[in-house]
Amino acid sequence: MRHRFSASLITLSLLLSFVALPSSALTQIPKDARDGRCEKDPKVPAAWKKYQDFTWNYPACTIPYRYVSGKLTSKTPKTAQSDRSELLGADQCMIANYWGPQRAKQAQGEILGPNYTLQFVPFQTSDYKINSNPQKDYKDWVKAMEDVMNKQSDLPFNFKIIVPDKYFKIPNTLKSYDVGDRWLSTGSTSGQNTHPDEAIPNYLKLLQDVVAVADPDIDFSKANHLWIVGPPNTKRKDLMNFNLFNQTIQTQEKLMKRLYVTDHPYNYDVGTREQNNKKYGNWVANYKFGGSGALGQMHEWGHSSGTFTTFSQVVGQPNESMKWSIMFEKDSDWLALHKWILQMISDDQVRCAPKNKVTTHWLKPSTIKGGYEKLLMVPLSGSDYLAVESIRPYGYSFKIPKCQQGALVYVAHLYGQGYNEKTIQIPSNTKKKSCPGNSDAEKGALVNGDSVSYGGVKITVVEAGDFGDVVRVEPGA
Repeated sequence: MRHRFSASLITLSLLLSFVALPSSALTQIPKDARDGRCEKDPKVPAAWKKYQDFTWNYPACTIPYRYVSGKLTSKTPKTAQSDRSELLGADQCMIANYWGPQRAKQAQGEILGPNYTLQFVPFQTSDYKINSNPQKDYKDWVKAMEDVMNKQSDLPFNFKIIVPDKYFKIPNTLKSYDVGDRWLSTGSTSGQNTHPDEAIPNYLKLLQDVVAVADPDIDFSKANHLWIVGPPNTKRKDLMNFNLFNQTIQTQEKLMKRLYVTDHPYNYDVGTREQNNKKYGNWVANYKFGGSGALGQMHEWGHSSGTFTTFSQVVGQPNESMKWSIMFEKDSDWLALHKWILQMISDDQVRCAPKNKVTTHWLKPSTIKGGYEKLLMVPLSGSDYLAVESIRPYGYSFKIPKCQQGALVYVAHLYGQGYNEKTIQIPSNTKKKSCPGNSDAEKGALVNGDSVSYGGVKITVVEAGDFGDVVRVEPGA
């Protein structure tokens, strides 16, 4: 089936700063029966079973809490692909005015990238005392977060989290800082925001007091960023996670930037969706507990670290967004484009095709670990780039239903300096009407025989199988 669209592809905005989360970006309440991506995982790790059960009962979408390894099949497509000598150099598909600054920030350790270290600073107060070891308390959480980064990378990545062996005691009560969930209902002077400006002094004071006590015992010299983390018995009425991304603090070793405060991840003191809906409204009810686990934590840090940017919204359809990847739905792998930006895949795994000639490309599943060619990019202009990858049910994408699998086509668009962005969705394939999912964007991967046209380029899936997808690029309307 052929889809034409001058306004019908998924646009991924690649800005360099973080803003508030629009309501469409949050994990929405699933529609029972929760099939497809939201169904329970019968093989959920024991460490995450209680979390999955709580998420189900809240209710929210039970996203993947484990990584599923896959192996590339020995079967190969019948269609031959174009030789790399017919393609452009990978550098011509590196997003102009974005790639250079991002690589420089990675080299300086300012954003997520290879050899990145996150320092946890656990604390306790007189009203939230704890007599345990945070290394044990946070063990499963830390491993899950490290897995999200290291297991998806085809290259040595070495993302690690350092946790001290004690909770640092600060003299004031936690309640006295006024950093609880009441801020969820107050909004912000800058609009709907879970991190209102008025709360910044409160959180900054808490962070400063914690670091003052912990600094003599912690060597921050090798840490890229730090998180202030509350004890397991914290109540959300007294501590809610908060981004201090424009704030800094000087430690004995270095100036730390893009600060973050969070409660314990297994905090079930959130009430029920019905209670929160009634008290705060659906938007806050979605945010207060989304059940997104380690994928959700890395989603937040993808934004707050300055690595990635805001969520996209569909033009004219405010309830739609790109329904794929950690930075959008928090229920599947990083996009292959994100993996390239993060340096999880190499330039050799990217095929950069010219827009003015016919070329054919065998894309191996982006969700299978290995140094295969996984990402197709087509530069359209200085700011627009088509991206194509093959989606199969492995990695953190193992819950993607078969009817949603295929060649995912999207547009990377650089918007310069502002916060404006848009998403243009692919039309629903008529063969997928019974496919689980709440939106056309969620069902938007192309299957064998499908084609789309955008920006003078036509993308067609000419062959598909367990080996991935073979796509043809050619000039088109």
